[in-house]
Amino acid sequence: MARIIAVKNIFGITLWGVLLVMIFAIPFITYDVNKSVEAEFLNQHGDDRATLVYFGFSECDQVCPVALVTFKQLLDSYSQSQLRPAVIFVDIGIESNTRMANQYASSFHQQIIGYHASQEQLTVLSDSFGLNIKQYQGEIMHQGRTYLLRKDTGRWNIVKSFNPTALSLIELTKVI
Repeated sequence: MARIIAVKNIFGITLWGVLLVMIFAIPFITYDVNKSVEAEFLNQHGDDRATLVYFGFSECDQVCPVALVTFKQLLDSYSQSQLRPAVIFVDIGIESNTRMANQYASSFHQQIIGYHASQEQLTVLSDSFGLNIKQYQGEIMHQGRTYLLRKDTGRWNIVKSFNPTALSLIELTKVI
C-alpha cells in the first residue's frame, strides 16, 4: 500500500513539474501559423518577400518600444534597403490616427510604417489575426504579438507568430 502511494506521489509531482515547465515555456514559443488574412494596409505597404506586422499603441511604455527597437535592429542589419522586409506598426489606440502612428513608428526607424486601425477595422483584424485586445477606460491590454506574413498567389498568409518574449533579432533573421 505504501508503495502505491509513493508511486502516485512521484507521478503527481512529475505531472506538476511538466505542467509548470509548459506554462513558463509558452511565452518563448514561436508559432507556425500558415493562415490567410486580408487587410488594406498590407496591400498598401506590405512587401511580398516578408512583412512584419505588430499591433501596439503609441502610448505604450513597456512592450511596444522593445518590439520597435528590435525591428530597428533588424532593418539596420540589412545593407541594401530593397532587401529589407516591410515592418508595419498597427496602432490600436482609440485616440490615435495614422499620422500619429506613423510619427511614432518612424521615430524608431524611418522604414517602419505606422498605420492606425479604426474600431471597425480592428474588429475585423482581431478576428483575422486572432488578437486578444481589451480596451477599458483608456487602458489597453494586448498580447504584443508580431506576425510574419508572406504573399502567395495573391493572398497574405501569416507564416509565423512571435510572442513578445520570443521576439529577438536572432529569431527574426532566422525566418526572414
